Amino acid sequence: KGTVKDALEYATDQFISVVLYEADSTYKDSIIYKETPKYITNTLDSTTNFTIENIKAGKYYLRAIKDVNSDNKFQQRSDKIGFYETPIEVKQDSSETSYDLTLFKEALDYRASKPYLVAGEKIAFGFQGDYETMKIKVISNVPDDYKFRYFKDEKTDTLNYFYAPKLEVDSLLFKVTNKKVIDTFKVRIKDNLKDSLVVKPFPTGSIRFNEQFSIRANIPFTKIDESKISIIDRDSTVVKYTTSFDSLNNKYSFDFDKVEDNRYRIQMLPEAVTDFFENKNDTLNFSVSTVSKNNFGNARIILNNATYPAIVQLTDDKGEVKFSHYLTELKPVDFADIQPSKYYLRVIYDTNKNGIYDSGNYLKGKQPERVSYMKEPYEAKAGFDEIITFKLLD
Repeated sequence: KGTVKDALEYATDQFISVVLYEADSTYKDSIIYKETPKYITNTLDSTTNFTIENIKAGKYYLRAIKDVNSDNKFQQRSDKIGFYETPIEVKQDSSETSYDLTLFKEALDYRASKPYLVAGEKIAFGFQGDYETMKIKVISNVPDDYKFRYFKDEKTDTLNYFYAPKLEVDSLLFKVTNKKVIDTFKVRIKDNLKDSLVVKPFPTGSIRFNEQFSIRANIPFTKIDESKISIIDRDSTVVKYTTSFDSLNNKYSFDFDKVEDNRYRIQMLPEAVTDFFENKNDTLNFSVSTVSKNNFGNARIILNNATYPAIVQLTDDKGEVKFSHYLTELKPVDFADIQPSKYYLRVIYDTNKNGIYDSGNYLKGKQPERVSYMKEPYEAKAGFDEIITFKLLD
């Protein structure tokens, strides 16, 4: 018997399978992908406790699976997993022994998908897992003036690859590498029409005081002319700004000071931005607004008994991070301009000091980094400043 809790989320999934595999000479860790277990039970919808009864005395490996496919096997793409590190020994009098399991979603193993042409001089390279170290290299014979750019698709696990000039060939060969993984692909080339430049803003409507205004495009940006871009407030005052460019996401961000109850008009005159194919924009007008600070709440978080470094976060009821702060030493954390709503306060123990939460890995025997939630949600209220003391357990 024992309990199962989610490693990262405030609430643990319902109906988790808890299973036992015999710890004999035939056991391998990979059995969980291939075979059904010797014993199986489920947590219920109202509790995360489990009990497995009528077990033959012996040694077993204890595992937990959020079995989305209901096939009693672990599928990395869809399922969560938890494991007890060492074999457990079941005896006739071992009914009082309790085991705690931590359920986590593994980071997907990297895999490249077969690329395909989606528009003129545009190829989609799909992937699974970590893409930030992917490298795409054409290995066909191409002219000396061949050039390329690629960026992450906003909605899908795809790198959009653009090339020039147009090539009169039937196919192109590519080598795709990611650390030690190397794939070779052939892409059929057709005489397709090229995309037209489309520039989209974010956010639209309301903007937070600490939020940057951004533009993205469906074709890689190659140049920006800031002399043709202006930000003007409600009083027709020109607002100074700075820009930054994220090439992997093909995004320009505009950072500028904002005051409450104001409206900001962003105007981009013709040829303010240029894309990979030398397309230029027509006149673009966007606007964003701020509201009164009295519409928001503020919170100061004080941690007791914390281990550093730590990541302090407020999440919504879907687990989406709304506010985050990285701490390397004992000091208060201030979250300002919080939209009135219910939030969950959590602290991630950044054991490997890389600045992000690291999940576990079953085959490597690696447990996820520890996450602690404050027991009760925090209710942010408009116009209120709150001090929240979060006492962490050892």
